[in-house]
Amino acid sequence: MAARGLWLGVAAGVAALACSAPALAAVQATSRGALVPVQRTAEPVLGWEPIVPRGRDVPAEPEFEAPFQTSTTARTKQVVALKAPQTAAARTFGVLPRFAGAASYEAGNHDPADVQIAVGAGDVVQLVNAVMNVWTTGGTLLKTLSLQSLIGSTDTLGDPRILFDSESGRWLVAAMDISPEHYAVKVGVSQTSDPTGTWSFYGWDSPLASECLDQPRLGYSSQVVAFSANVYDGCVSQFGPVYVGTQLWVLNKAQLLAGQMAQYMSWRPTGMLWSVEPVQSLTASNVEYAVAVSGDIFRVLTITGVPPAATAYTSTDLPIATLSRPDLAVQAGGPYGVDSGTVRTLDAVWSGGTLWATSVDACVPPGDTFGRSCARVMSASTSPLQVLDDRDLTLGPGSYVFYPAVRPDDRGNAVVVFGYSSQTDYPSVGVATKPAQGPWNQWLPLAAGTATQTSGRWGDYFAAAVDPAVSGRVWVSGQIGAEVAGTQPGHGWSTAIGSVTPAAVQLPAVTYPAPRVRTVTKTSATVIGSVDPEYDETTYRFEYGKSATPYRFVTPWTALPAPLQAQTVSATLRGLAAGTTYHYRLVAKNSLGTTSGADRTVKTKPKPKPKKR
Repeated sequence: MAARGLWLGVAAGVAALACSAPALAAVQATSRGALVPVQRTAEPVLGWEPIVPRGRDVPAEPEFEAPFQTSTTARTKQVVALKAPQTAAARTFGVLPRFAGAASYEAGNHDPADVQIAVGAGDVVQLVNAVMNVWTTGGTLLKTLSLQSLIGSTDTLGDPRILFDSESGRWLVAAMDISPEHYAVKVGVSQTSDPTGTWSFYGWDSPLASECLDQPRLGYSSQVVAFSANVYDGCVSQFGPVYVGTQLWVLNKAQLLAGQMAQYMSWRPTGMLWSVEPVQSLTASNVEYAVAVSGDIFRVLTITGVPPAATAYTSTDLPIATLSRPDLAVQAGGPYGVDSGTVRTLDAVWSGGTLWATSVDACVPPGDTFGRSCARVMSASTSPLQVLDDRDLTLGPGSYVFYPAVRPDDRGNAVVVFGYSSQTDYPSVGVATKPAQGPWNQWLPLAAGTATQTSGRWGDYFAAAVDPAVSGRVWVSGQIGAEVAGTQPGHGWSTAIGSVTPAAVQLPAVTYPAPRVRTVTKTSATVIGSVDPEYDETTYRFEYGKSATPYRFVTPWTALPAPLQAQTVSATLRGLAAGTTYHYRLVAKNSLGTTSGADRTVKTKPKPKPKKR
């Protein structure tokens, strides 16, 4: 076995975890210790040739069904057939395809894609299997590198997760690490708000050579960072692995952010917890939550304490409509089916007192006679703990929906990204929203697939991320069917990246507030305007001259600063002639085009008259 240099944990005892009753006593951590950071800055490798490391793979990963658990108060299943508006005027929200994400060859020809996306103040980061891409929110590619280069490992790395913590301005990463000697989970934190800069990485090695750690999940609150992993035993056995349960870790967030040795608490794996998803806390919270679903139970873990102080969780079971595993999804170009996943928590987030979580489910769409894969979306308040909404989303008869991910924006609107297919649709990506004060109703396509997928694997998850710089904007990413050079036919795929807004992105709006001009001299004048970016990256400039046909001079294009909302802009026009009338206008442009403001005039002050002798 490999040396466990990064695992300094000392077992503090072994305790059985019983988590079946709706209200339970606090469950204390079963081990504690500290993880040692390793700092590194990865060099960009643009246009890199993917290297697929050969080592131990996770057997049948992760297609074990969750242990089916039931309550006595299951809810009636609610199924919503989302509608696609036929005209732009009828749309209640906007979807804007942004740029293409990683494709199968670039990501190491792995199946499935494991799509992740996170957004900081001006940066978009996508993690897809073995590759990481960083763009500006305007679409300029800043950096491409392998996951191995980011973490500094030659091991097989996969099942990546990435989040941006707007409270600290840092990026968080988790990934599964497989070598011939061990299974491990790596957790990283950027040392600044720049995702292309220096990171600190921490590692947890499985203490047993036979155990493998699969599908690590990542979350945080104001005080802790939490991660979990599904644990299997017998991973090197010819008889195959046996599911043990989910192990959960909680780390001291302040120590992580400082790049110090990080104190942690951990709970040994228990089969009563399946695919526990620590939540991303979008608003400040000293409590961390984690979510697990099974059968008709929506299990909420409330985690309190900050390591090395005593840390514990309480488990509360909330009743939901029964979840069941769907069949393979039909796709265009059959007869191959699309893997629509198993019943498990796919995504979880907390914001302002509300938990949101997603899973896949089998349901019968309204007007249909057959069961299809559907997107289950659940929400619950955390004070008091109770279910707020619980329903399946479908696109109507004959449609299949899978791998939903959810994020609420800062206005209370919920955004869900999902995959879909049918007899006439290759695996594609769509988006739906729930207004803060309204029901689930509409959906819009983000990217259509172009090829049948025959690998037998899809998903395992899609992703959504709130934009901290643009009120109401959520970024989404998912996997679509495509033929890709360098990938075996039928196994190719690509990924789409887009943004979702409460209204459709439009051309920027330009106006002139009063006063339109200030500080006029003989040779200069400061002119003022207002630009509304309409939810999109926008630049502006002033054009001016003695005549408007044409304007002879321009100021440099200037990016509208964050937060992207209507704001006043100005520029000082210099080198003007005294006592002269100048024409000017404000011009703004975004990804949809350019808006030119109305012509306005300003007259410079005259030269002083010569004094009479």
